[in-house]
Amino acid sequence: MKENIKLRKELFVETLLEWYKINKRCFPWRKESDPYRILISELMLQRTQARQVEPVYLEFIERFPNASMLVNSSIKEIESAIYPLGLAHRAIRIRHMAEQLQDKHLGVVPDDIKGLTDLQGVGPYVANAVLSFGFGKDVAVVDANVARVIVRAFTFSVRSSRPHTDRALWSFYQEMLLSGHGPDLNRAIIDFAAAICVARKPLHSQCPIRGHCDYFADHRNDCLVVQTG
Repeated sequence: MKENIKLRKELFVETLLEWYKINKRCFPWRKESDPYRILISELMLQRTQARQVEPVYLEFIERFPNASMLVNSSIKEIESAIYPLGLAHRAIRIRHMAEQLQDKHLGVVPDDIKGLTDLQGVGPYVANAVLSFGFGKDVAVVDANVARVIVRAFTFSVRSSRPHTDRALWSFYQEMLLSGHGPDLNRAIIDFAAAICVARKPLHSQCPIRGHCDYFADHRNDCLVVQTG
């Protein structure tokens, strides 16, 4: 691509945000501003499809609307609530996390990276997701799907067999988050990865960023074959 990297990043962001206005997905946790509920949703969404999580999340929040209710519930009750997602083995960790929230933070989800990652079962991705979606902070949220989009669009050279763990990629994406638009951009790229820039046979004919995408530029002929085949 001949555009300079700064301009390309700006175009990438602007185009995805415009696409997101029309194509955003609707999930119950996206209507929430309570960091506790955002935290629960992110723990459930790990390696699990959002549509599968939706009914389980709604029932879970109804039964355990706050950390106090979780602490005062039995492990078996928590296991039962998350069993449909195949996450029953995480019940003890979730209960421990709730106990930490009660004991160290008076039941309130912390709004800093250290406080969050100190919680049982909370890693950098979940912590940043809570900071972004629960507190509105402009921080990068990078999973395997987001990493795929960045790697393809910018021919980003990762130093790990698991691109979403590459700190340089996180930093590269962090530079794209506009002040005040971080949560929207994070959700935009997540939805874009799920709907258009899928792992196999991305939908190039529907891609709004293909004019700024290295992958499309380098594989234009192959892409066109896929589209018409």
